[in-house]
Amino acid sequence: MHDRDKAQEQNPERKEKIARKTKKLIELQQQVFSLRDAKTYTPEALELSTHFLNANSESYTIWNYRRELLLSIFEGKSDEEKSEIIKKELAFTESCIPNHPKSYWLWHHRRWLLSHTKIDQNELELCGKMLSVDPRNFHCWRHRQWVSQEAGERYDQKLEFINAKINENFSNYSAWHYRSSILRSLENKIPSEDIKSFENTFEKLTAEFELVKQAFYTEPEDQSSWLYHRWLVHCCNSLQLPKETNKDNNRRNKLVQLIRNELATCDELIGLEPDSKWPILTKVFLLLTLSGWNESDKSEISGLKDYLEKLKEIDSLRSAYYQDLVATIGTQ
Repeated sequence: MHDRDKAQEQNPERKEKIARKTKKLIELQQQVFSLRDAKTYTPEALELSTHFLNANSESYTIWNYRRELLLSIFEGKSDEEKSEIIKKELAFTESCIPNHPKSYWLWHHRRWLLSHTKIDQNELELCGKMLSVDPRNFHCWRHRQWVSQEAGERYDQKLEFINAKINENFSNYSAWHYRSSILRSLENKIPSEDIKSFENTFEKLTAEFELVKQAFYTEPEDQSSWLYHRWLVHCCNSLQLPKETNKDNNRRNKLVQLIRNELATCDELIGLEPDSKWPILTKVFLLLTLSGWNESDKSEISGLKDYLEKLKEIDSLRSAYYQDLVATIGTQ
């Protein structure tokens, strides 16, 4: 859009061509609207809506009408006939996706169709193809998440897919977010007496910290992996028990050491890239986490202000945010 040739935009022939196309599309839209107002549910009406949606998939009104048309056509049909109609409709939406990959209504319509039939591996494969074209298309990520749940995809299959996508591109924020949805159980609070569950969760958390560390050293300035790391620290907070109720210090000590290991990683990255925002900011949050657990000393807390002052210099657009954190530290 931004680098479009302005001379081409101002070309009289091109402008006239666009005007004719727009006029034709408006006329077609009005025709479809009239059919809907008249409650006309015929194959011919379905064909007209097909012509319109091929050109413009953003009209939710016409997608709604199309579903009304399909429900009407379903009446009196056998299961086999309905299945064939749905198959053709799925093929139609699949043909629309390359030209309209981020249309909310198109993806919604496809989910509606799939809710009327059995979902198989083909739909997951389609999502994989779409995400190969645009790895950050959150519409397709959301659709895949729904399909995975409906199709009963196994946990290990989900991880295998997401691992491949993250390894392709560590800066894929959508992939990291999808990963957190798969591992949502890491946020669960675990009673002090449930040692086995804690050990299993702690092992997974440790592995996740190791994975995200690879992204840090590959693309230290990309925020995607750092934000995922912050979510992992949040999971540690969910696991930690109040100091006074934690009779067995094993859990507390393990979590504290895990956070201190992450601090060491940040220190190493800061040594390599002294003006890199993310390792400094992450160190601040790690130290605040230890402070919240009453596991930090005064020298660490006083050092926080120096890091925040540094952040105000290298990330001046957010200086007010860092100043607010300085004020927060002052109350501790």
